Amino acid sequence: MKVFGIVASRRRLGNSEILVKEALLRAKEMGAEVEAIRLTDYE
Repeated sequence: MKVFGIVASRRRLGNSEILVKEALLRAKEMGAEVEAIRLTDYE
């Protein structure tokens, strides 16, 4: 299984990013392949 997280908040390490990272960590522990991006890193 693949899980893709998208963080759209402008605040670095804000609540949204923390929650996405935590969810991806749990998914990875269960054997999923995970990836995350921050939309503010793109134009």
